[in-house]
Amino acid sequence: MDAEPTVKGNPSLLAIGWPRKAFDYIRSYGLGGFAEQIHHRIATWHGERKFGVSTSGFIEPEELGIQNPDAQAYAALGYEHLRRALPEIPFPDSQVVFLDYGAGKGRALVCAAARPFRKVIGVEISAELVAIARQNLAQMKHRRAARAEVHYSDAAAFPVPDDVNVFFLFNSFIGWTLVEVVERMRQSHVLHPRDLFVIAFNQAEFDQCVRGETWLRKVEENAYRALYRSV
Repeated sequence: MDAEPTVKGNPSLLAIGWPRKAFDYIRSYGLGGFAEQIHHRIATWHGERKFGVSTSGFIEPEELGIQNPDAQAYAALGYEHLRRALPEIPFPDSQVVFLDYGAGKGRALVCAAARPFRKVIGVEISAELVAIARQNLAQMKHRRAARAEVHYSDAAAFPVPDDVNVFFLFNSFIGWTLVEVVERMRQSHVLHPRDLFVIAFNQAEFDQCVRGETWLRKVEENAYRALYRSV
């Protein structure tokens, strides 16, 4: 199962059965919500087929043996949201070093690696998901990034590479782990001043972590994601 940003609170149509409960879904969320879910399913099918990868599914942390209480269930962000988000990056593609925290099976990495970025980096706490993400990157079609790598690490312990200038967060972890990740980002910016850009989906938790910070400002926001840039 893929994950919609949870702003609207509507469950995925995939989770409630098809077509038996389609009418109930329309009655609860309207034709607009129903059409949005159909579009999501088509986008998922097209993205997996286009890149030749397998990134769908819903997996609880316990099923992966993850002990970190801040870890959230695995569910990939929809291809349609990634397709809109990546062009928002304000740097030339050839200068982008992209870091995805909580890379999962690598969907965001695959979409990033389809652009001519300088480097694409994933960080993932599950060894099982790291192996899948590496396989997806190795076999993907239409890869254009010069380099792509996935690190097996708790995000809170991962040292931010000095050349990373784009950070991507969906909904992989909350709590202390997210606080520590933001602090590592800040420290990296202090030690190696550079222009940084952050894409955060389901941004409420991230907003709490950066409230009062002076090194990062929000430059744009919609119902699903917020964009931030260093000051």
